[in-house]
Order: sequence, then C-alpha cells, then structure tokens
Amino acid sequence: MSHLNEGWASRTQDERDEMTADSENQKILGLVKKYGRKKVDRAESELKKERKRKLSNKKITWREIKNRIDNAKGRLRTGEVKKYDNDLGRWVSNYEDKDKEEKDKDS
Repeated sequence: MSHLNEGWASRTQDERDEMTADSENQKILGLVKKYGRKKVDRAESELKKERKRKLSNKKITWREIKNRIDNAKGRLRTGEVKKYDNDLGRWVSNYEDKDKEEKDKDS
C-alpha cells in the first residue's frame, strides 16, 4: 500500500486501469450481495446477447446490470404486496390503491 498517498495523476495508465477494473468488480459483487448471483448472471448474459445482436463492443457496466434487474418484469417494489381482486378479475398492487387515493385527494 505504498500508493496510499499518491494522487490519481501520478499513477501510470496501467495502474489507473487496474484500479478502475477493481472498483467495477467490487460494484458487481455488491449487486450479487443485494440481488443474488442468479439474477446478476441472467442480466449480464441478456446484456451480452443484446450487445452481440447489435454488434456493439461497449463494455457492460454495473449500472446497466442494476437497471436491468430493477426494471425486470414481475419484480415487486419494496413494500409492495399484490392480492387478487375478484371484482376486477386481476391482481392488484397496494401501490395502485395508494395512487388512486392520491388522485382522489388532488381532485
């Protein structure tokens, strides 16, 4: 750890690249801890397939993986509960109820 007091500008390009790669790997490990290896691997493989289809050589970032997992269909938000409503004939989220109440208050 002799590089502890060195600035970013005094490092070589190889050292900078290594530090950037290490921080990216740490962020991906954080996603694994939060969402699980299966979801992260699935999102990463989907992104790779998409990039291959588009013939893109862009590097996959942890932020893209996180967005892909957060926006996945079927995923409930924090505190969300779905229950089946016989009158409507479909699954209703408790967030839909809150949205309706807020619209009624505004009117």
